[in-house]
Amino acid sequence: MKSLQKKIAVFITCLSTCIVSSGISVFAQENKLDSTNTKITACPPPRTKGTMTDEAFINFIENEYNISRNDDNVFVQFNGNGTTSVTIVESKTEFVVLTSPTKEEAEMLENYNENKKSILWEALVLLYRLVTTAGDVMSGCELIQGVSGVDVCGEISKQVIDNLIAVGTKQRFKVIRYIEKKPCPFPPHSQQCNEPPYAYWRTAYQAY
Repeated sequence: MKSLQKKIAVFITCLSTCIVSSGISVFAQENKLDSTNTKITACPPPRTKGTMTDEAFINFIENEYNISRNDDNVFVQFNGNGTTSVTIVESKTEFVVLTSPTKEEAEMLENYNENKKSILWEALVLLYRLVTTAGDVMSGCELIQGVSGVDVCGEISKQVIDNLIAVGTKQRFKVIRYIEKKPCPFPPHSQQCNEPPYAYWRTAYQAY
């Protein structure tokens, strides 16, 4: 169970921090993109270690959620785009990813009040694994209800689908991204209060 949770956490972390341009994501067994897709962008390679800012964010999340990075269901990743993600695997059907914002993203968070969880967007996707007539296994994501300007299916990797969906089945997932802003010791409208650890993204994934 520990190994499965860690594998899922890695892929969900990548899922929450990368967006690609395909409307529907379909992957062949050998991880080759189906011909119906025209473009795919992988996550930037994770960094091997974090900065003092990354560590401050992780410590804040550990205290806020009463968890430890050493827990079997917790995974920390230093993302290639300079952010940090803490994934909490609650069950095989529920996950939450807490991600620090980039500097550019932090600037837009000034419009949101502290100590309040604001929903940024919601979406519905269908994940499936089918056996083709040639006997290959095809993993895919189909958008049921999307968000203007956001490629929700493009965030979901083949590995996530393969870990969550059994061959020959499909499952709907509700995806909700929140903006979390916690009480900050600096003036409420200062930039420090819009940056980690006091402001971050919370992305929840739940099967239904």
